[in-house]
Amino acid sequence: MTIGEKIQFHRKKNGMSQEELGQKLLVSRQTISLWETGQTLPTIDNLIRLREIFDVSIDEILCEEQESESEIQLPLEAYKFTYSAEEIEIFDKYSLASLKESWKIIAVLLFASVFFVTSDALEVLVGLSIGFLIAIVLGVVKSYFLQKNLLKKSKLQMLKSEYCYDFFSDYFIVRISRENTIIKLFNVQYTEIENLCDIGNFFAFEFNGQLFFIKKTDLKENSVLLDLFNKRAKKQFLDSKTKKLDIVSWILVWGSALSVYIAPQIATALSEFNGKTVENMWVFFLFLPITIGSVIFGYKARLQKTKTTKNIVVGIIMTIIVFLFGMFCVFFNGQFDYDNTVIEKVESCVGVDIPEPSHVMTQEWTENTNGETLGGMYYSSDVTFSGIVAEDFEKQLALSEKWASDLPTEFRGLFPVMYSSADPDYYLLYNIDLKELNTVPAETGVYRFLAVIYSTESNSMRIIEYDVNYVK
Repeated sequence: MTIGEKIQFHRKKNGMSQEELGQKLLVSRQTISLWETGQTLPTIDNLIRLREIFDVSIDEILCEEQESESEIQLPLEAYKFTYSAEEIEIFDKYSLASLKESWKIIAVLLFASVFFVTSDALEVLVGLSIGFLIAIVLGVVKSYFLQKNLLKKSKLQMLKSEYCYDFFSDYFIVRISRENTIIKLFNVQYTEIENLCDIGNFFAFEFNGQLFFIKKTDLKENSVLLDLFNKRAKKQFLDSKTKKLDIVSWILVWGSALSVYIAPQIATALSEFNGKTVENMWVFFLFLPITIGSVIFGYKARLQKTKTTKNIVVGIIMTIIVFLFGMFCVFFNGQFDYDNTVIEKVESCVGVDIPEPSHVMTQEWTENTNGETLGGMYYSSDVTFSGIVAEDFEKQLALSEKWASDLPTEFRGLFPVMYSSADPDYYLLYNIDLKELNTVPAETGVYRFLAVIYSTESNSMRIIEYDVNYVK
């Protein structure tokens, strides 16, 4: 090897471009190029600096007889590629296809959300779940367009660039040059390749977020890359264990996604048995092993170079949702009553008949507050009727003189603040102090009211007892 070839070899071995070496030596890139092509030789001062930079002796740089093939490792293969616009279009499609995994995740989460929304889940947590889904969709869409714009900007640069590959026994070097200047240089161990695929006339491999493409037609018959691809292909696509892992992966993904639908159904079934709602939310904890198992499986499978991002993303989201639902039985245990006491009070005070409900849940707002009300409210009760019962009840409401359907403007100030803007299908407004129904007090004062609001859409009724500081 000539002196120039040795300088070039050690420069590449240390992962430096001509410009970077020139900066260390305080000389121009052109000077380095002249050395490496043998047109000029470095001075003594520059040789001393080269010795320090390359960590070799000056004799090793100058004396050809001291160099041997055992000391200087030459590449087993070397290739140079330039790419046409048509070929770059193929690369762009491959790059965008890598987002397919994200769309699969969205499909699974969307499927789960549809079931979840149609279940009997609480509105707050339904909204939380939908918010998660919207955030993920927006993130993936944003990533798609960002990557598409990035590929569009890099297309012109790729057309002007030359890609050089030097393959050694256990690593390879990639040099990207433009106008005879190295602008990027990568030193990659074969074990660090994250993905290796066959895309028609090219091999595509990924390293640290970077994609590289090599023309298969230019490779030698016994190319290192061909051997590497065959090993990877056998490991990734022909190994039956990998196929089994993929099946397990999807089972865990769908199991996690469906957990937010199956758990509410079980909780609802238990509610029909014991009459409770929040206390039955513990069943969500039964599904945590599935969602957490999906996350753990995803991380372990990634160590084997298997694509399991869907397991990690879906598993984490569903673990959070399932855990939040399950914690309702911890935070709200014992805070609700499920008897018909409130309904009986309405019947006694107002003189109306209310049919047997399918479910009642009452929360006392004065409990553990030294008798103080929350926004003037003493309690609120949610009452649900079955379809047939609700249908007969609504016929009675339409004929009753006590139930009103049109809410006058002056009545809105008498309802609790959170319901003052609502338009109920039917309502009762009973003044407990004055024993008056659906009337406005004649005098200023603090009055206790009993409001009953019925919704035909949900076959449900809400009963609230509260105080109003009325000013005439």
